[in-house]
Amino acid sequence: MPNANFPQLDKMLNKMGVDTLSELSTLDPIPLDGLDVSAKDLSNYLRYDPETGAIKFRDEAFEHAPVLYIKSPSRDKATFSQPKFHLLWCQTLENMFNTKRFNRYVLVPATGRVLEHYFMLNNFIRGDHESQLDICQNCLKVLRHSWNINKTVGTFKLPDVLEEYQPQLKQKPASEFLIPRKGGYPPNWKHISNRYREQQNWVCENCHVSLNDHKHLLHTHHIDGNAYHTNENNLSALCVVCHSEQPHHGHMKVTESERDLIAQLRIQV
Repeated sequence: MPNANFPQLDKMLNKMGVDTLSELSTLDPIPLDGLDVSAKDLSNYLRYDPETGAIKFRDEAFEHAPVLYIKSPSRDKATFSQPKFHLLWCQTLENMFNTKRFNRYVLVPATGRVLEHYFMLNNFIRGDHESQLDICQNCLKVLRHSWNINKTVGTFKLPDVLEEYQPQLKQKPASEFLIPRKGGYPPNWKHISNRYREQQNWVCENCHVSLNDHKHLLHTHHIDGNAYHTNENNLSALCVVCHSEQPHHGHMKVTESERDLIAQLRIQV
């Protein structure tokens, strides 16, 4: 479906640091047996927290946590493996997303129904088959480390886990949830960066040089290198010189005049 296009309103919303209407498309309803999702669909329906792996529906009308799973498993009888479902944004989903294989997934609200899925296997194996899906092993790791929910595949019961997980999920501030996208910066990055540098009084957090009169020389650095991880504990206000000296930032160019100016300002610290 075509996206809405309201350039003037988009401009105002962008200044406020919220999603623009042009980035939101009309969404199809999610049927009981799930909705096939591509990477683009995922961005429209979900937000995620990179620190804890939590995923939420962008539409707060959905009461249940979202679940993702493969609709049709591999039909290669030599390599067949049982599909898994994902309650969290785990390493498996990250890898699938980055390799552009997300059109293989189904999005569905987390209910007991998601544990049973009807799918077609290669007729040379056994034909139609109804099976109970297991939780992803990488999701179990995230549940243990970030949510203090210790389960194995054998002991995992979705209704019981949701009783522990969903109350914690609801307590997480909406500002911590990002839109899953590959590469680039979030659309409201300019607003986030300006706000963060203002909070630091336009002072480099590394060398402590004040750049209030030279604001273009103070950057907002992502500590973990993820441009969509904009929680404040992942940000650092750095002068262009300190920023260029961070790991994997050798591509940054700092002019001789910029280095000279910052060297002079550092003397005043």
